[in-house]
Amino acid sequence: MATTATPTFTAFRQYEPNEAACIVFIVVFALLLFAHLWQSIRARIWYMWPLILSTGLEVVGYVLREYSIHEPVYHWPSMVYVGPGYSIIRPTWITPVFVGFDILAIATQGLGSAFIFGTELDINKLTRGRTVLIVGLFIQLVAFAVFLLLAIYFDRKTTVALRGRVASIRPLMNVFYLSGALILLRSIYRANLSP
Repeated sequence: MATTATPTFTAFRQYEPNEAACIVFIVVFALLLFAHLWQSIRARIWYMWPLILSTGLEVVGYVLREYSIHEPVYHWPSMVYVGPGYSIIRPTWITPVFVGFDILAIATQGLGSAFIFGTELDINKLTRGRTVLIVGLFIQLVAFAVFLLLAIYFDRKTTVALRGRVASIRPLMNVFYLSGALILLRSIYRANLSP
């Protein structure tokens, strides 16, 4: 009698999705979605709809992750079929490096803002605060630009090597590039218009 083994994730051996965390995030984001939706409708605050849409997309993303935990042989909800060999740097470094830079940028911006909006009205402190704030904004800008360049390299290399196999993620990459360009424009705008 033949037995069927449960398929496991093999593309990234270091990545095993945590089902409990996934369910927690589905519940948390679903609650936030309904809370924001209720607030927006009740108070007739229509400018909250981008927040509501993005929260809804978080719910969908975590639902798809939950689905991929139970159906690991179907690759459409995730990109596990694209191997780590197509990246310039190790995939395990991407999150720590770029989240680290993001934390550094936010902390630097917070420090600069603290100088600017402190209780003392000292012109030297205001000037120093503005400089620190702009440095934080440029750290964020440069880190995100490097991240986009790495993504472009990865996309081009996988497109050449895998061709039709990655065609299904082309719309995802196009949306990523569009949102990345908008984030870069916002960062440049903020860096130029800092107080």
